[in-house]
Amino acid sequence: MRPRAFARLRTVGLPVHSLVVFLLSVASRLERKDCVPTTLSKKGDKNGQWFLRLSVDRFGDQLDITFVRLSRSDATLSAYDSREGTARLPLLRLTLEVELRSLGYEQPRKIYAVYYGGGSDTGECFGGSYPPSRVGNIAIAVVKRGTRCEEARNLVFSDGTHAIAVANLHEAFHTMGLVGRCAPHHNQESGGHVIDDPQDIMSASFPRALPLKFDAGRDDYYGHGNPACLDLASSPFLLPAPAVAELPPLWPVGAAQARACAEEASLRPEESAQRSGVVFDNMSNASIQLFQLTAQGRTLRDTLRPWIASYQGNVSVGSAWLAADASGNCLAIFVAQTSWTRASLRPRT
Repeated sequence: MRPRAFARLRTVGLPVHSLVVFLLSVASRLERKDCVPTTLSKKGDKNGQWFLRLSVDRFGDQLDITFVRLSRSDATLSAYDSREGTARLPLLRLTLEVELRSLGYEQPRKIYAVYYGGGSDTGECFGGSYPPSRVGNIAIAVVKRGTRCEEARNLVFSDGTHAIAVANLHEAFHTMGLVGRCAPHHNQESGGHVIDDPQDIMSASFPRALPLKFDAGRDDYYGHGNPACLDLASSPFLLPAPAVAELPPLWPVGAAQARACAEEASLRPEESAQRSGVVFDNMSNASIQLFQLTAQGRTLRDTLRPWIASYQGNVSVGSAWLAADASGNCLAIFVAQTSWTRASLRPRT
């Protein structure tokens, strides 16, 4: 019996899209060679036996790169460049994901490889989603000059490969759900990494020199043949795509359908033993309160900072959630579905 079910689909390939994100006062020069590599081949496997092609968005015969200018300053965004709470989620990645979604970069079957031109000396240089633990579809690399990330930004391997491109590929693999916790050499402390070889591209201590290795033992995340554990060889993000591919865990996360606030008094949540989750995106400059509706009324579950997301996982299918402004005025009501959904929240103007 498979301990975890993966969504299976017939597909022609899902793409990775490169985004270069800069601010009103910050811009970064980034060339195509710095972006996620479209092909991996013989970069360290001693037998030269692995060759992968990644499905990416293209414009003609070139890698399609979108440049995005954000409205917030570097100082404002750098305040998010830290970890907080028991879940230790990198808030910079979360706030970037929310703002990019508000700008329309929210296709649920696409991974966005983000190169961010801001950041501080205290935050992370790279970060990614890691479903099912961290739902999302953004992999981020900080490319601001003058920060502690500059070394990684400037590192070039002896074969000409730019380390920042490989690092964001590492984060894109995380966003695909790799390395699964079921892998025999999974790093239980950091999550999503392997511990059997420090030169592995999915090692927590990112390699600083060649050779790069890619699941050399074929037992953790590629070609391992374990049907109970996610395998990149079955990913729809590769070319050619498998006839029957496995989506990352919890994918796709669809849009949550808002219900009218007038239903609050009459709504009777129909909770069940089946579990699911809802992501709430605060797409505004104001705080938003999140309540769960029960037979006793409203129960406050979270207060969302501006441009941040709240992940409500392991909730009962049929449970009802109400978003309200700081004064308690209802903005919308959402009901948890059988699969994860994502709600966009904006205060009324």
